Amino acid sequence: TTLGNLGVVETTFPHRVFIGATLPASTAVVGQRLRNSKSDRGIVTCEHGATDQRGVGVCRCVGEGMMMCRPARSNEPQ
Repeated sequence: TTLGNLGVVETTFPHRVFIGATLPASTAVVGQRLRNSKSDRGIVTCEHGATDQRGVGVCRCVGEGMMMCRPARSNEPQ
């Protein structure tokens, strides 16, 4: 569950985009860490990217968001 958007760290536009271009986008998680003060949530870093129809990268954005953590699973047999 997303608790909040913490902001954009970096945005780049390495190549031009033309009117009518088809821009497929993708998102990948590139980092994660637990909050020190609240162990039920963490900060996730995502990299978003878009390419044009030729596969050339035209946009890259890195941002962070705060997420709820999954409850810890017990490995003990029940």
